[in-house]
Amino acid sequence: MGLDNIPQEYPCKARGVAVFVPELDAEGATKLHADGTQKLVMSCTATKEAGVCPYLNSPDLPENGAVHGMFGTDCWYRGKWGVHLLEHLGVSDYSMYGGDNDSLGADDCELFANTIEDTLNEWLTEHDNTFIIDGEELTDDVRYLIWWLRFIAREADGFTTWY
Repeated sequence: MGLDNIPQEYPCKARGVAVFVPELDAEGATKLHADGTQKLVMSCTATKEAGVCPYLNSPDLPENGAVHGMFGTDCWYRGKWGVHLLEHLGVSDYSMYGGDNDSLGADDCELFANTIEDTLNEWLTEHDNTFIIDGEELTDDVRYLIWWLRFIAREADGFTTWY
């Protein structure tokens, strides 16, 4: 089973900068509403091309450690990888599967990030500043998860899950 964590509201939509494009059918024709107006869909690609993606424009976006959702956009997180990291780190207070209704609100995302950060710092102090799983140094992956939770709390009111 897969697990992706999705912003409760896409940050670009929340900021009012999302770019919408006509929705196309299988033949490439624009889909229409009953009243004849075009159906529009949010386009991550067009939003990025316009240079207004809050995720990509975040000044503190980490250079390393990002793991994106399998079928989503850049601002999705591959929750299955997060579960793997947290199991090895020993964090069990929160879950990448969310809480009630398979989601986690902004305040809980902040608390989750703080819990992970505190646990990681303790781990690094006790293990020569390394977090290694199966021979691979993954400290940046955990730091990215911490950043992502704070970003999603700040920009998207938390996350929901897809699995």
